[in-house]
Formats: sequence, C-alpha cells, structure tokens
Amino acid sequence: MLPKINKNSAGFTVMELVVVLGVFSIVVILVTDIFFIITRSQRSLVASQAVQRDMRFVMESIAKDVQQGLIDYDYYQSQVPTIDLKDPLTGQVLAQSVLALLDNTGRTVRYRFVEAQAGQPASLEISRGSSGTWDPLLSDDVILVAVRFYIVPSANPFLDSSSTNKQPRITITLSGQAIPTLGTSLPATFFLQTTALTRSYLR
Repeated sequence: MLPKINKNSAGFTVMELVVVLGVFSIVVILVTDIFFIITRSQRSLVASQAVQRDMRFVMESIAKDVQQGLIDYDYYQSQVPTIDLKDPLTGQVLAQSVLALLDNTGRTVRYRFVEAQAGQPASLEISRGSSGTWDPLLSDDVILVAVRFYIVPSANPFLDSSSTNKQPRITITLSGQAIPTLGTSLPATFFLQTTALTRSYLR
C-alpha cells in the first residue's frame, strides 16, 4: 500500500520563488552598493593621506633650507617678483610667490609658485644654483591651490646697526587637494603652515 503524499509539502509555489528571488536580489544590490561605497571611501582616504604626506615633505624641505641659509634680500631689491598681497595702507609687501634664499655655501636657492594657466595646473618649483632649471616639488596627484611666502622683516635687518634687531623668519602657507576619483565628491582642501627662522645672525 503506497503512502499518502501531503500536497502542502510537495515544494515551493511560483509566488514563493518570486518573493525569495526578489528579496535575494535586493540583498545583493545593497551589499554591492555598500562594497562600492567602502571602496570609494578607502581610495579617497588613501589619496588624501598621500597629498598630506607630500605637502608635509615639501614644507619640511623649505623650512630646512630657510634654517640652514639666509634670505636673499638683494634678489627682492633687484627683481620684480610676483607680489600676491600688499598692505593697502603702507604698501608693504606681505606675501611673495617667490622665495629667494642663499644656502650655507652662498649658492642661490629659489622656490616659486606658478599659477594655473590654460591647460596647465598650478605648480611649486625649485631651482638650485645658477643652472636656471626649475624642477617640480609635488607629485602629479596633488592639485596645488596656493603657496605664499611671508618674509619678516621685508627689508634686510643687517645692513646697518640702526636697523631693528629682528631675526629674519619666513612663514610658508601651502594648500592643495587630491585628484578626485570617480564617483567621489569634491575633495577637501588641505592647508599647512609653518614658520622657519634663519639660524645665521650677521651681527
């Protein structure tokens, strides 16, 4: 005698399969979206860390040159560097886009900020000695926003004994962004500032 088959336990109905497949599809879509969000966030974080690392390295390099050398005040007297900021009342130069230094051997060291032009991003460049060649300091992964050099005092304090006894110092400000990756929002702008004093005192 054959056993009776319970029709209620024979299998899934078509409607049940449709519901299960729909729920499964929603879960897969949600998991995929979360994965891509995490991946984009991680890429953005890695890019931001790389930008900050490059910017800190550049700031430390400039500060080291300032500490080991002297401000080339003669350059600012004989040249007409790009002036970014001027005091509207006194006309005193507050910020320069070119930093002119002399190293401990008397060799010239120049840093310059080149504004963005058509098809060319802004850049920060260095030139050492009399070769006249300029080399970029930041990698292509950094979008440079601005570089400013604040020189205090603006005139050579060692020319005569009546000048104010101020140790020359330079405040450097640097701002930049990471190159935006696909699917991410506008990257944050990182701002760094440091002040370095020349160690040599000529009196």
